[in-house]
Amino acid sequence: MLLPPGAPTACDSSTTAPTCVARIGGNTLRKHNIPVPVPTSTLDCHAYLVRRQGPSQAPPSPDQHPRSTHLGSLGHEIGTYSHRLDGRTTIPTTQHLGGCIDDELDQLSKRLGSLRVAEDGQLRYYGATSNMHLLNEAPGPQADSAPFCGYDADTCLAQAGVGHTVPRELEDHLIGLYFAWENPFIHVVDEDVFLNTRARTLSQSTTDPKSQSPYYNQVLVNAMCSIGSAFTDRIILELPSPLAEFFGRRARVLLDADMDSPSVATVQALVIMSAHEAAVMRDARGWLYSGMAMRLAVDLALHMDPDPYVKKGTMDQHDVVARRVAFWGTFLVDLGWSYYVGRLTMHINLDGVTVPKPSHKSGKSRAWTHYTDEAIQPFNEPAPRQYPDTIDHVLEHQVSLYVIMAQLQKIFNDIKLHSRGIVNSSTKKVTRDLIHWRQSLPPEISTESIFQSSITLPHTLLLHMQYHEVMIFANHPLIAGASGAMTTDIREGCAESARAIALILQIYKQQWSLRRMNIQGVHMIFSATLVHLLLSCTSEDSSTREAAVNDLKVCCEALKELSIAFRSATRALDSIAKTKEKWQASLDNPDMDTTLKTYFQVQQPISDPKIWQAVDEVICQEQNMHQSDPQLDDVSWLDKVDGYAGDDC
Repeated sequence: MLLPPGAPTACDSSTTAPTCVARIGGNTLRKHNIPVPVPTSTLDCHAYLVRRQGPSQAPPSPDQHPRSTHLGSLGHEIGTYSHRLDGRTTIPTTQHLGGCIDDELDQLSKRLGSLRVAEDGQLRYYGATSNMHLLNEAPGPQADSAPFCGYDADTCLAQAGVGHTVPRELEDHLIGLYFAWENPFIHVVDEDVFLNTRARTLSQSTTDPKSQSPYYNQVLVNAMCSIGSAFTDRIILELPSPLAEFFGRRARVLLDADMDSPSVATVQALVIMSAHEAAVMRDARGWLYSGMAMRLAVDLALHMDPDPYVKKGTMDQHDVVARRVAFWGTFLVDLGWSYYVGRLTMHINLDGVTVPKPSHKSGKSRAWTHYTDEAIQPFNEPAPRQYPDTIDHVLEHQVSLYVIMAQLQKIFNDIKLHSRGIVNSSTKKVTRDLIHWRQSLPPEISTESIFQSSITLPHTLLLHMQYHEVMIFANHPLIAGASGAMTTDIREGCAESARAIALILQIYKQQWSLRRMNIQGVHMIFSATLVHLLLSCTSEDSSTREAAVNDLKVCCEALKELSIAFRSATRALDSIAKTKEKWQASLDNPDMDTTLKTYFQVQQPISDPKIWQAVDEVICQEQNMHQSDPQLDDVSWLDKVDGYAGDDC
């Protein structure tokens, strides 16, 4: 507490201990020109550290310090602190007289804030303007701020119509499918940390919120199961169908209470839930969940370098791994959503991110398991095959690729770039950066490895598909061409990448089948399909047109097969069909000189019926061959669910 001017600041010299001295600010000290007395105990300053590290880490007693220090010395200490500020939490460890005061002044001078224990017991980030960064920890939890207990959760699930008992064996299976097919490319959960925490949590009988880990909760479990359900062909008669919607609804119900005291698991759950919402075409909710995840990631300071807190004993290596994976996974999904819906992302500026980027050097040797429904079949079926995992290499270069994607997105959303020449000049730089990115890939995930190895893991193939999709956007004839005619290099650039995606799809299908693929693959295929449709309709060279039709067929077949897991793939097929009708009406009209004709350099109307017939056969065949999924037939239970109001619990 700062004393008002003129207030007494110290006892007389006969006082045996400076117990009557209040903590004061530097300005007050300078005004009264007095030395700083020794605090009664430094334990007040070190309370949080002592609780974390135990009595053995208690600071030295006051009598180990000199009795006083002068303002000049204090000013030197302040200057030293200010010079090395980095926005991180500083637990006071100073050995000089004014340790506590120096720490307070250090806190006051921070620009970026630090981690503090909030009312719910979670470490949260508070910036300098919040004033909360001045506190070592917040007051104790309020009576109504604790998460609801297991009974209340079960009650709310039952009222929402999703209170069914889920067998542990089914949960484990769906989580296994999630880790095999979704998490490697949207890597937001560290598998070892999660599984170890899950085993420890399930072995405990208590439901006390204080004993819960920040890396595990039922929202996260049900979110994982919702995605895992998309990769199974099993039908569970005891549970509502579709399974993905059942588990997605459970996660949504539980999320309402979890938001009172969100943790890292909440961030991870929101990321996964956003993927589920994309799969079922609820884009508004998915976009919202992705944004919420990024906001909470900052709230929990996942964007900050945890190393100082490890040195102080606040975190251990498990915390470091779980938090780093959660942040960069959230970053990837947030930017991925902005491309998916074509909106400017709201993610934080990377200049303010201090958490280290993923690196294969910090990873460990691990194996990827080819996990499917067959893994739980009886009769002693062979165990799922395992392969050396490339996930650390993939994640490292996926982040660097997304940094380039963020640059491209800024170009498309910069309203000041009216000139087509400026846009093309900017996208050419992005193209050069993309080429350099591909050339810098290590042998484990290089382009050559895809064609020379007998097995390439799904997430490695998806990384290359992502690269080619971004290359399409950087050279996209429907984006980059603001006016005039499409240039040859633009046409060839997007055509080459679209052909590459079709080729990678064939490799993926041959090695793994297209029944199981990360949800982001749908949009990559959609982007390539549009290019193949464009080339099929506008190419004057018959061989080019024939190759484009074949690639169009490959992509449409892939979307059809993926529609079993993701309804968004069906929407992509429908969009392709409608786009074809629109382009045909414009390009095949001899009496209309349309902008589309001018841009695509179509000199004569495309009157050859064989061209449109070939395209029609491909698109219509895949639309008509879409078979009904028994898990999508009966959704009557959703009528009750949609009337659920979480606040009533």
